[in-house]
Amino acid sequence: MSQFNTTNVAPAGLFRWLSMALLVAVGLFGMAAVHPAEAQEFKVIVNNANPVTELSSDAVARLFLKESATFPGGVPATPVEPAKGSATRTAFAKTVLGRTVQSLDTYWQEEIFSGRDVPPASKSTDDEVVAFVRNNPGAIGYVSGAASTPGVKVITVN
Repeated sequence: MSQFNTTNVAPAGLFRWLSMALLVAVGLFGMAAVHPAEAQEFKVIVNNANPVTELSSDAVARLFLKESATFPGGVPATPVEPAKGSATRTAFAKTVLGRTVQSLDTYWQEEIFSGRDVPPASKSTDDEVVAFVRNNPGAIGYVSGAASTPGVKVITVN
């Protein structure tokens, strides 16, 4: 019969600590892998004539929530977005606006009811969003990460 040697066994607290550290490490690596994918779920686009090449996430959010009416430099902004129900719209609302699509709908109902503003124009397809942005100098929109974007400028959002 063999005996279990307890002199080389670490205390139970150490095992709990190591287990927790492992879970945290796995969680951090998992989060790092999620964020780059989210960033590629959509592209933010502007008209080629617009001098903007990058905007903060906060500046983009202010344009789409119509809290700001102009780009830095004073060019009037006209936001346009994909149709309700699109995965691109859901990802943009979560990542840039920090809202769910449902809370965004509530926001716009309140804005309309109070007479302050109406939501951005909505287009049925990525191609329609791209065409709108291409044909309107102050337009800003977003399309799926896989969308073709001829004649418009994809900007960096940080």
